[in-house]
Amino acid sequence: ELNPGLHLVRPLLEITRAETAQFCQTAQLQVWQDSTNQDLHYARNRIRQELLPYLKTHFNPQVEQALSQTAELLRGDIDYLETAATALRQQATTAELSASAQTSAQTSPQQGVEYWLNRLVLKSAHSALQRRVMRQWLRQALPAAPNFEQIEKLTALISAPNRTQTDPFPGGAIATVQGDWICLKTPDAVCSFPKLPSP
Repeated sequence: ELNPGLHLVRPLLEITRAETAQFCQTAQLQVWQDSTNQDLHYARNRIRQELLPYLKTHFNPQVEQALSQTAELLRGDIDYLETAATALRQQATTAELSASAQTSAQTSPQQGVEYWLNRLVLKSAHSALQRRVMRQWLRQALPAAPNFEQIEKLTALISAPNRTQTDPFPGGAIATVQGDWICLKTPDAVCSFPKLPSP
């Protein structure tokens, strides 16, 4: 996991090895060879030296260009979906509790950390956005990036019966359905309805 504040610039990402080699030859630049790039112990080298040549020969001579174009399309899709999921998550976490929910809320003091999401806000969203919201949400509470099974387990609570809860996530966090809300609590936290501002 990279630091969220770290911005990487990769201007040569879409330039092929052949193009950089040609540029160096034209500009009379000495090429420095990294010996680790020849070590087939690393998967990235096996992909470059074995898999891609095989795909070029037996499937698509333009496989590198096809993969690059697909990656560019996916980057745009991912950027859009992440932005939409962030907006949806913010909407779900600032939704106002109903008066009846506030009346029936538990009043136990909070000792750990708890996170809340409104199920009604998420229910009408596409499953792709639901999963991304849950992935973003879990990243706040778990010690490591969540996997597919953990995201699916939490997403299932959007339509689960009241009082349904998950088995513990890594680090001991547990998610519980409380009315229209999902509460994700870390160990020692007691889920009590939060007093959230109106959207």
